[in-house]
Amino acid sequence: MNLKENVDYIKHEMGTQEEFLSGFFKLEKYYKKYKNFLFIIAGVVVVLFLGNIVANYIKDENTKKANIAFNKLLIDKNDKEALATLKETNNLLYNIAQYQQDKSTKINDELQFLKQLALYSSQSNLDLEQIDKLLKDENLLLKDYLQFRKALILTKNGEFKKAKTAMKFIPKDSPVAELSVLLSHYLSTK
Repeated sequence: MNLKENVDYIKHEMGTQEEFLSGFFKLEKYYKKYKNFLFIIAGVVVVLFLGNIVANYIKDENTKKANIAFNKLLIDKNDKEALATLKETNNLLYNIAQYQQDKSTKINDELQFLKQLALYSSQSNLDLEQIDKLLKDENLLLKDYLQFRKALILTKNGEFKKAKTAMKFIPKDSPVAELSVLLSHYLSTK
């Protein structure tokens, strides 16, 4: 009986290996048949992937250059180099800068928030007075973020009641709401 079990086991193992080898040979046959097609597909995928990476990099660099040039134009409207850079990198911002230089009151009113953004980005270390001055404008784009930043500064200074009050002005549907909830939990322990 023991010998019979061993023979059956060997037959089973040889059958399994035979199936594996036959599957391998079938795969090799398909590989030889479609080898060129597979290489072409792999090459196209690699080229598309690399092209996408390069295109995104160029787009990001142009966006950075355009933003820097536009910030320069917001500060100095007569900067010809910044205007030329803007014309090369971003036609939309170039057109906005052209409208702004023409002193069109309608466009200047609409671009008021861009000046506020330029002021905000040029002053990375805003104090409470500067934040309060910016918060007085009803059309401020980053109002919720500035309110949160004010609460952070007040918390850092140990003025927890004022920080809690500042947090109440952040709406529940604001993108900063999740951060404000975290800060509110921290402030509830103080």
